[in-house]
Amino acid sequence: MVQVQCAPKYVTRLNSSTSISATSGSAIFSSPLTTPDYGTLHILVSVSEPGTLQIQITDAGNTTTTYLNAGNALSANTLYEFDIAADFGMQINLIWTSSSSTVTSATVFVIVLFEQF
Repeated sequence: MVQVQCAPKYVTRLNSSTSISATSGSAIFSSPLTTPDYGTLHILVSVSEPGTLQIQITDAGNTTTTYLNAGNALSANTLYEFDIAADFGMQINLIWTSSSSTVTSATVFVIVLFEQF
């Protein structure tokens, strides 16, 4: 077997703001982010309060929501990275849900990069 390592054609940042105020159980981005081509999404995220993180993906008109980090809560002030295969025109949004019944919002640091090969 021959393995070939390729450099990406380009890397694009999909979100403009990195520090976002999130309400528990609601979408983080005011509008879904759309992938410009086939490739890989690199999601870097840190939250000020612990909670679970879900990704909502709409692809070819079908929407699915699934947990990141195997459904385990993200620890506060810890950086996480998630890589997701992306289809052309796929739309994504993230949903943070508080681990505490008394905490209803958090500051989310997030960068979504798209890498096209």
